[in-house]
Amino acid sequence: MGAIPLSATSNEEELPLLFLEDEDWAPLPDWALFLFKLGAVLGAWPHPAERLVTAVSLPTRAYAGPMIAAGFLCERSLYKQVGGTASFEVGTSVFVQDRQGWYKAIVERPAVLPDGSPALQLKISKDARELLPARRARRIRRSARAHKLTGSRKTYDQHTPATSTLCEQLLKGDVTTFLATPGLDCLMIGAVRETIEELSSLQLWAVESSGTARGNLAEIVRPLKLEGIGQSWHSQAIGTHSPQVAALAEQRPELVVLDGAQACRRWGSSFPESELVMVLDRSSPDVVNGANTVLEMYANRLDGAGPVLPTVPDGIEVTLFRVARVR
Repeated sequence: MGAIPLSATSNEEELPLLFLEDEDWAPLPDWALFLFKLGAVLGAWPHPAERLVTAVSLPTRAYAGPMIAAGFLCERSLYKQVGGTASFEVGTSVFVQDRQGWYKAIVERPAVLPDGSPALQLKISKDARELLPARRARRIRRSARAHKLTGSRKTYDQHTPATSTLCEQLLKGDVTTFLATPGLDCLMIGAVRETIEELSSLQLWAVESSGTARGNLAEIVRPLKLEGIGQSWHSQAIGTHSPQVAALAEQRPELVVLDGAQACRRWGSSFPESELVMVLDRSSPDVVNGANTVLEMYANRLDGAGPVLPTVPDGIEVTLFRVARVR
């Protein structure tokens, strides 16, 4: 599949990431850095009416989905907070942190205080509301599930946030917010066994003076039910033919990674609200079927260029376009 021309490439700084290779730390190869940065580009696209569809064709699928998901989550964490670029839609269920802990709330409307500073009007119990100034909100995070508020007082969540030095080094947003409340931000479909192994095995070291930010991709991607992740999960890996996929679509994950031609063919049109990545392994005999799915979706693209991408390394082809976001 030939690559469709993209907008000009960016000249951003290299990501300070190393990986453990034969007991020595070595810089991530260009292809891995590119996939991480590609995920970050997708994570910085919170357009309410348009979404991005991206097809990545590689000699092999290994680590492609996990690296893209990690870059996406690191970047998108920035947009979860009051005062960030993305707003919280009316009716969004959120967790808000005050001095007593995390409490449940539902966004009723954005507001502006008399001094001109932003705020949110929140419903905090069955009959109570509060106006939350952005400057006073220590943390705010979307909830994965809709809240049902009862009683006359705030309802606090008892989960104690986990910690991760790798998250502290790489996440753009607040780490405590990211780790404190779960949610299906990213759904990875296809190649489940390989994906879990890649998330668990690749040892990363984010370069810093103390050298303590060491971990694996799972600390960033945080797949559900993986040992050590506990309740602080943000993604799920699931098989192409799993009956759960249709139900998970109703949770409207922010990013969907379709790993392989079968996943692309079967689920390419099932997530009309999500940023979509299709990973095509050119060594697979059915790669043409996946490419045909990309071409079918490309026929419904919107006019105009997409976001600026990092330089695409040799051996990788990328097709990126914008389509309408259907809610």
